[in-house]
Amino acid sequence: MSARANSIILGIAFSINVLLLLLLPVRDVVNVLVVTVAVKSTALTALYGLRSPWRTTAPGRAMMLLVSGLALITVQGSVTILTGVDYLYRDQVRDALFVYVAMSLLWLLLTVFRLQQEPSEESKS
Repeated sequence: MSARANSIILGIAFSINVLLLLLLPVRDVVNVLVVTVAVKSTALTALYGLRSPWRTTAPGRAMMLLVSGLALITVQGSVTILTGVDYLYRDQVRDALFVYVAMSLLWLLLTVFRLQQEPSEESKS
């Protein structure tokens, strides 16, 4: 898919989000967006996890941790939104998932920082 097609899709998605915010109560829009993020982040986790060599680089591993954490936390939120039911240990599961996301973000930040501190190939020659 071209960069132009990506831009068009992003523009349409943004327009839909703005339209939803204008037409629906904010709480309903947020619920729709949480479920949407869950679907997209789960698809990205599966696509990236199964079709990309993410294990071969430190940034790839860090991104996989973060995207999978985002998928897990939004899927957990979506289950609550869609069922309206509190399940056993829901708060503990949510807390553990937030810790996972926080640690994944820290891992990504440390990875980026470390890679930015390493001399580039151009400066070595």
